[in-house]
Amino acid sequence: MVGLAAVLLVVGYGSTPIFFLFLMSVTVQVLREYYDLSSACPGDKLVGCVLGASLLAGFYAFETTAIIGILTGIGFVLCLLSLVHFHNEETSAPVFEGQAVGIFVVALFLAHYVEIRDLEEGKRWIFFLLSVVFAGDTCAFFGGRAWGRHKLAPRISPGKTVEGSILGLIGSSSAGCAFALVFLPGVPIESAFVMSVLLGFLGQLGDLWESTLKRRARVKDSGKLLPGHGGFLDRVDSLLFTGPALYYLIVLLTGIP
Repeated sequence: MVGLAAVLLVVGYGSTPIFFLFLMSVTVQVLREYYDLSSACPGDKLVGCVLGASLLAGFYAFETTAIIGILTGIGFVLCLLSLVHFHNEETSAPVFEGQAVGIFVVALFLAHYVEIRDLEEGKRWIFFLLSVVFAGDTCAFFGGRAWGRHKLAPRISPGKTVEGSILGLIGSSSAGCAFALVFLPGVPIESAFVMSVLLGFLGQLGDLWESTLKRRARVKDSGKLLPGHGGFLDRVDSLLFTGPALYYLIVLLTGIP
């Protein structure tokens, strides 16, 4: 509840610089936990966090052309990093893959929240997404415990069930449509429904993706900074894939520039 209150204050009432600093701190912490799970050495972890933070800063400070240049530069640095590790064939490929995923999945995807908030109704769209994801997580958890019988992905996450997943999608679509009716009256209910279902599905996919990382690392949580919840990556895994999807769905389905 304390964390949720902080998010509501920063997103709803914080200035753009404050929101950026908040997102930067979350991104860096999530990257640290990701590189811990991927067993990156301290030097590689530092490089990944710096490049990821630079990418987020680019979304905040520059136009599209500059962002493309930053992405190209980061890709070049990653290639150089793979050359440094090339003497050890067993580690060169995993290091390159781990760095690329950390920067172009974790940092790049989270950077889209800067773009969303800059929209005319950006704050409401972020709250729309949080409602969809949180409702889906809650319904999937309690529904799965009550009625779950068929395992969804037992090798990745034994606790998740097909029934829980379906109820999660129902919760996501219901919350998204209700939120849109009250706070986004200009959005057609059909569009809100399609967006909610897709975002709910991508939120579950992000959760499964993070579960694969923890299974490989043989740990239960990505970190211990949030008592009772694990790490930051455990909390934002459902928001990784949904952020970019929401931004482009807003443009495609609603026509909002």
